[in-house]
Amino acid sequence: MPAALLELGYMTNSTELANLKDDAYQNAMVEGIVKAVNRYFKGY
Repeated sequence: MPAALLELGYMTNSTELANLKDDAYQNAMVEGIVKAVNRYFKGY
């Protein structure tokens, strides 16, 4: 069974924490994850 561990930022880094709180940043990360998962499963 496929598995993935996604680490999208470090909350101890103030710049990354600000990004993680930003809706546009969150949406961009989700879109990238969805694209990657879809691309993976299209190959199998």
